[in-house]
Order: sequence, then structure tokens, then C-alpha cells
Amino acid sequence: MNFHFPIRKTDGTPFTDANELFQTLENETSGHYLMGAYKFWHGGIHISDQSAPQCVANDTLRCMADGEVVAYRLNNDYRHTSFGEGGQKLKYSNSFCLVRHEYASEPNSEEGANYGKRNPLTFYSLYMHLLPYSGYQLPERVRPDYWQGKVKATAIKRLPLYGAPVNPIDGQSTGVRKGNAELCISSVIEFDSRKVLTLMIDNQRRRMAECTLVSGGCWGQEPVPATFWTIVENETPNKLVAWGPVTPSAFDEVISTSVPIKAGDPIGYLGNVENLTNEEGGTESAHQVHLELFATDADVKDFLQNAAGLKTGKQFLHLPSATVLKKKAPAMGSVKLRQKHVIDLSAVPVVQDGGEECYDVSVVEREKPVSGLLKKTDADIISQHDREKLGFQIVAESNAMADGFVDPDDMPQFFRDLFASIDTNGNRTLEPDELKSALMNPATRDQWTRLVAHHPTEWKEKAGSPKWSRLDQLFPTIPKTVKHEKQRIDNFVFWDELSGSAQMASGLIYHFHPIAFVESMMGPDRAAAREAIIQKVQSLGHTFTERSGWGAVQGKPNMVEDWDYSMIALHHAGRSSVCTPRGDKQMLDVQAYHMAKGFDDIGYHYGIACDGTVLEGRDIRLRASSVRGFNTGVIGIVLLENLTTAEEGGDVVAKWRETLELYGSNTTNVIPAIQIDALLHLVEALKSVFVIERFGGHREFPGQDKDGKICPGNIGMELVRNIRTQTQLLPPPGTIAE
Repeated sequence: MNFHFPIRKTDGTPFTDANELFQTLENETSGHYLMGAYKFWHGGIHISDQSAPQCVANDTLRCMADGEVVAYRLNNDYRHTSFGEGGQKLKYSNSFCLVRHEYASEPNSEEGANYGKRNPLTFYSLYMHLLPYSGYQLPERVRPDYWQGKVKATAIKRLPLYGAPVNPIDGQSTGVRKGNAELCISSVIEFDSRKVLTLMIDNQRRRMAECTLVSGGCWGQEPVPATFWTIVENETPNKLVAWGPVTPSAFDEVISTSVPIKAGDPIGYLGNVENLTNEEGGTESAHQVHLELFATDADVKDFLQNAAGLKTGKQFLHLPSATVLKKKAPAMGSVKLRQKHVIDLSAVPVVQDGGEECYDVSVVEREKPVSGLLKKTDADIISQHDREKLGFQIVAESNAMADGFVDPDDMPQFFRDLFASIDTNGNRTLEPDELKSALMNPATRDQWTRLVAHHPTEWKEKAGSPKWSRLDQLFPTIPKTVKHEKQRIDNFVFWDELSGSAQMASGLIYHFHPIAFVESMMGPDRAAAREAIIQKVQSLGHTFTERSGWGAVQGKPNMVEDWDYSMIALHHAGRSSVCTPRGDKQMLDVQAYHMAKGFDDIGYHYGIACDGTVLEGRDIRLRASSVRGFNTGVIGIVLLENLTTAEEGGDVVAKWRETLELYGSNTTNVIPAIQIDALLHLVEALKSVFVIERFGGHREFPGQDKDGKICPGNIGMELVRNIRTQTQLLPPPGTIAE
């Protein structure tokens, strides 16, 4: 599963470092995690134009993980609440998007009791106060793909026409085919995206809808019915139509849906919210979003405790309180840690002490530096999956009558201690300024943002419920403000309107800090991982040439990211390729050829020259363009030479080569041993970072036979089979060998 922070930088590039994003969010003066106004639990965070001005007009909020949009509400225009006897109007948006995410870690591959186990978690992300539809009239606004309504779509292949299904329900058979009638390419159809169904055609599931013809017509003289059913799929590998923008058909109501969405996809822009500042009607205005990330079931505990026992991913040195460190020479004795610490293992130096390898530990306790040595044999090394040890702790009120208002006396001791350390004025209430100041301290911030709060959602109970009656008791001196806030509470709630896969069994849920959660799921630093691959290849005795070394042209901006690689596709450079040392010119030629065809950059992640030089192609953090329609999760590697046999291709070139072979010329290459060695070592380096399960030749991957692919040639395919034997990797999915 891919993850993405909810905003990008002002230059449009993604944040890759949570610390940098947290520093950006220090501009926020309110809406902090856990503590909200009126002593109420605040299960999310606010991001406003103070820290993300680009999300007002220039860039959208981004989906935080792969999933499906299960519900949304879109205001046609801003809504208003009234205040005071004069009916002062205050603007707000209750537009939201709710995304469901199904996470499952990779299976445990170690032999033993945990073999094959995974850490699953179903969680949701919520984006509240989004820009209403009226704000999207500017042409430069990017419209989210999850809106439902009227769609005009253009046929990119011929579209067969069908009658209405007998039983218009997902999973049922489609209607009767209307003879041989097919709409021509470029015909335009219109349909309602809310009514798209998954129907069966020849034992295949296809997305279909009832349509009308806008322009174009049937191939031949066939008349087009007033209404008809056809396939409306707009995603590869079965893409038949190109959708235009959706014109929403419903506003100001909760829409249940099921629309796939990827990490980093647009969610919407910041909406404008006007809030009261006093009983006299003073107001302040901000463009903002309320972000939440939560789970609903008790599996959260197993997830935090790493029930599957996984040891993969980012590694950390875990130092429990009372850990004893040996003082570094010339000092004598030892020092005992008073607090628990978790340190990124890649940042901890390893030194020799008396012939033993030790970690050189440096931490800060009570604002003073503490350092010392810890034997590697005594160290507790944990992974990113050990979230409880990393500091993710569930905090819940012990009071069975907990209603969503914070009562510190009913909280666990660790929370009371943390609360007291932040409550600098000692009034038993965390003021926005106190939280803002505390969250600027990285140590305090790490503790606070890793708390998992188990408390009632604020999106379920209306203002008339017993829960909200406490507002009158807590704030008797501001009755007009309380009355106004109750109006908004009634308009914000949506919990009981959810249906289908969005429906929640309970309003008592587990809240995570969105940024801290995403950071914990993203795994190793991608830039560091790229460097680790390079260093691994070099350590195995091969020259590695980065993009700048062979003069790569800069690729196009905003290319699609990729990371959770599980497959490698091997290519050759084509029948016109000639084996040369270093491979610089060949990589330039390949890049120029690919970009002339419309690619964003060179299509492969790595090239390998005949002398064993490994060359960096497209950045490993970006999705390749090496296997048509099947690039996600696939690393592309090209051997910079021709690996076909003479007869391959069945064309003029093949005939010419066969003729030369008849007269004694050899046109078939032998792969140099050093090039094979470099390939094996590159695969080894990639396996040290990614969970690589499959290795195949280009033509083995799904859908490539339709294009008549011969890559990587018969010689290349012999190498592929040998590599699979040596590495025990599987072939691509769906191959005969599988």
C-alpha cells in the first residue's frame, strides 16, 4: 500500500520528511491533535492557509493512502449559520470526503509460529470543510475523481451495445447484445456515474452503465437506440472510454459510493470557515481542512503490538528506561537512562570497544545530553512494525460514562504526566498556545502525536443529545456562542447517514495523528534507500553511474510515484543496439527515443552495460514505463544490447539476419559474464530494500502478448530462467511457468 502526506510543498513536490511537514504546521494556532475547544477531544488536526496557502487555489489536498472513497458530501455553495438577534451570517463548509483503507503488511517469511502471518488494519481518513462546488468554476481548479453525477465519455475503442440487464445488480449478467452494433471510435456518450454497475460478460466482470449518445454513431449503418448499455471502463488494462469531468448531480447530502483512489490523488481544496471570537459577534476567517485518521475495531491493539512478529522495514534501536550505557573512555563507569528512547538505527554509529562492536548512543534527557556505549549483543532492535515500542500508546478514559470531553483524572498515568508537562500554567486545561509551544519540541511532539485516542467521534451526536448538554454547564457566560456552535454541530454530523461499506458499528473509535501515522507506515526514507541500493552495487564490485554521470535530460514534472516493488522486468535494448563499454551513449539514445514517443523520461529504472557498469535510469522513487499497462510495483532493468536470435521478429530484419547466418556470419550475441554478474548483484541490492517476489522477461508480463513483444529476446529469456533458478524468484503472474 502506498502512503502520501496530505499536502505538498509550495513548489508542488511531495513532503518526504515528516519533521519538515511538522515544522510547516507550526504556523497553525489552533485545531491541534487531541485537545479541541470547550475541553472536547479533538480527534484530528487542522491545516489552514497559515501553513498551506497553496491549497486555497493552486494545489489540492492529497489522499493519504490507497483505498476507496466510501462517502462524501459536496456543498453547492457555502452554508451559513446565524448569530444573535440580528441574524448575523457566518460562512462555513460541511463538504467532506471519507476514504476507507484496507492495509495488510507483507507476510512474515521467517520459519516458525509466525510464518505467513500479517498485520492487518482497516482504517479511514476524513477530510472535512472542503471547498464547495461553486469554487470549482475556475478552469484551473482540479476536480476530484470521486464525485458522482453526469459524465460525458469519449470512445477510444469500438463500444458494443447491449440491452438493459434483467437484474440490474452488481455481479449479475448484462443484457442481450444488440446484434453487431458498435459505436465508432471518438463517439461521445453520457451516463450517470452513480448508476455504474459491475456486470458479467462472458465470465468477465465489466463496468457498465445505461447511456445516451451525444455525438458520433455506429460503425456501418446500424441505428443507435435512444438508450443503451455499454462498457464505460476508463482504467487500464481494459480502458475503452476516456471520461470527461463529472458534473455532480446531488449536493448538500451524504453520498455513499465506492470509488478507488490512490495515495496522492486530489481530494479537494481548503474551504472557508468563519468562526466567532466573542459574544459581541466578532469573527475570524480561515481557509482550512479538518483531517482525521481513525480505526473502528479492536484489531488496533494487535496492529500496534506487531502480532505477526515482522522484522522487516525500517530498523530502530529501542532503549527502555533503566537501560545502562557504558561511559566512553577515558571516563569510567556507566550511566542509567531515566526515559525510554527509540533511535533510527541508521543514525547510530557502530564503534569497537575492547574487541566488541558497540552502538555509540547519544540522547537527551531533561534537556541534557547523555551518551555511552551499548554492546550490539545487548541491543533491542525493533522494526517499524513494532509500533507500541515506537511510542504508539492507546489512551482512553477509565470512566465508563466517557462522553468525549477530556477529564485528565480518568486517564492513564503516562497521559497525566504528559498532560501536566504541557499544562505550563497549571489550570488543568491545555490552551492552544501551550499545545503549540509543546509541539515545537520534537521529543514532546513525538510523544503527543503517537497517542492513539479511544473516544467517541464528534461526527455522530447532534446538539440535542445528552453529550452536548455539557456545553451549557461549562460555558454559562457565553450562551449566544454556545447556541451558534450547536447549529453547526447539527450540520456537521454525518455518522448515522453512512451506509454500505462506510457504515460504522460504533461511534467509539481509535484516533491516530494523521501525520505521525503516515510517517510510521511509509517505511524507510526513500532517498536513503536509493543511496543504499547504489552503495550495495558498488560494494559488490561494480561501477555505478548516476543520471548526472551519463548526462540524462531532466524528466517531466509531477511524474507518478511508486515504491512497494515486488517484481522486476528484464528488457534488452532492441535489435539495433550495439554492445559498448560504459553504456552512456546507449542510455542517452534510449532516453531520447522514449521521450520522443511521449514518455515522461527514460522508461527503465536501471541499465547494465556490457562491461558490467550499472547505470541509473528513471529515479527508483518514480513509476517506470517499461511494461505497457503493468508498471505499478515493477522495477524495469534493461541490458544494453541485442538479445534476440536471428529468426525473431519474422520481418525484414529477421530475414536479413537469417541470410547472413546462412553465409557463416554470426548475428547472435553472447551475454558477457560480467554483465550477468552485475545483473545478479543489482537484483541482490534491490532485494535488500524491497520484498521482491517475481522476476520475468518483458514479454512474460500480462497483456504483452497482444503487442507481439519479443523483448528481451530468446537469449534474454534463457538468462531470465537461469536468474529465477538462482534466486528462487517466481515468474510474473499468469505465466505458464507459474
